[in-house]
Amino acid sequence: MSIAVTFEALGDANRRQIMAYLAAGEAPVGEIADQFNVSLAAISQHLKVLRDAGLVTVRSRAQQRLYAIASPALAEAAGWLIGLAERAVAAQMADS
Repeated sequence: MSIAVTFEALGDANRRQIMAYLAAGEAPVGEIADQFNVSLAAISQHLKVLRDAGLVTVRSRAQQRLYAIASPALAEAAGWLIGLAERAVAAQMADS
């Protein structure tokens, strides 16, 4: 996945909140939906966008679909942001 797709997926506040919720561990879609004031269908759509961006994984357990954060895409975006911050700080220090 590209970083642009990652940031596009994270551009929505609900999706960022879903990611923050999943940081505590995997959860079924119903439990995730219970945390937000939106419909189950809306949460499912947000999870699809996150899954398509490579930010979450899904696995089946009996009748449930469990969602969890997928670290590689998140780590790639974090690495890009850290690199950007380091370059900005270095440029500011050079100007001082």
